[in-house]
Amino acid sequence: MNVKEQVKTAALTAVFLGLGLILFITVSYIVRPIDDTCVRERVTGFYAVEQNSLDLVTIGSSSVYRYIDVPFLYSKFGYTSYTLGTPGQSFHAYQYLIDEVEKTQHPKLYLIDSRRYIKAEPNKKINTKRLMELAGNMKYSRTRTVMVREMSVDIKDPLPYYWDLITYHAAWPQLHVDNLSFYKNEKKHALMGWQNMPGRKEIEVEDVSGITTQRPMVDRAEKELRELCEYAREKEIPLLFIGTVYHMTTEQKEVSNTFERIVKEYGMEYLECNELWEEMGLDPETDFYNEYHANCIGARKHTLFLGEYLDAHYQIRGKHTDKVTEIWEETAARDEWNFTSCMEKMKTRAAEEGVRIVLPEEIK
Repeated sequence: MNVKEQVKTAALTAVFLGLGLILFITVSYIVRPIDDTCVRERVTGFYAVEQNSLDLVTIGSSSVYRYIDVPFLYSKFGYTSYTLGTPGQSFHAYQYLIDEVEKTQHPKLYLIDSRRYIKAEPNKKINTKRLMELAGNMKYSRTRTVMVREMSVDIKDPLPYYWDLITYHAAWPQLHVDNLSFYKNEKKHALMGWQNMPGRKEIEVEDVSGITTQRPMVDRAEKELRELCEYAREKEIPLLFIGTVYHMTTEQKEVSNTFERIVKEYGMEYLECNELWEEMGLDPETDFYNEYHANCIGARKHTLFLGEYLDAHYQIRGKHTDKVTEIWEETAARDEWNFTSCMEKMKTRAAEEGVRIVLPEEIK
């Protein structure tokens, strides 16, 4: 075989392998399951956002995507944002998710969930289900590969977390026509990562505002926090850490105090809402879905407080194209309809139980 034929053969082989890889990736994206918790839609929805159109990106667990009403943050304050959140999202993933965001967006601020750091337990391994929910919905990339490698060190067989088609290859009988719409692993999320939660449960919220003592963080949580802060400082990536309101214990508030001290060592800010729930107008009787999450009314109150805080401390509101503005106006209108429907159902149920709900617009 002469040199010309060798080059031709090599080129054809490369094309064949390239097409095979594209087919493999596309099939992987299609067979990934669509779950009833909207995780798939929330992660793939980020990839569908117009490039360089976000003022703010939020990263974390359900303690952010059930608290920050993203479309309302736009309609009330003009901030375009997205919540890239998954259930029980580990703080080990935060730096990699920032790397993933920076490929298509350059937000002026990242809002980072603090609760996973605060509630970390010694010697507790990374939840494999939660890792698959995140990695199994991201696009294949070097960032994803490194993230999986770092987060799967305790997993005996990590290969399915790298190539999730191994896990889902037998899912063909359960496939729905909707799966085809995920062939690029990007599909617009109707509410930009926000999840509207109806329902109401009275919870106990302790007054932790007077607790100033500190308790050490779990070693690996502190290590990861410091690494994230160092990374952000080196890359000049602005972070604002946020602690949303839940049934926080005295011990957790002491850990939160340590968390705040460490964050401030790196020149960053921490908005600990558990100290401010009364100022925010939150009602433990009406504004929560369960002891760990706000309902749609409690989320509105969190979002109002956050928007006012951003206005007072940051200048991150950007100028956007007519196309982006149109998308956000439609998203905000959709969200308002959903919120009104949710609120009316909750008000009716509360009235039947003799409970009065204080709406966000009634807060002085």
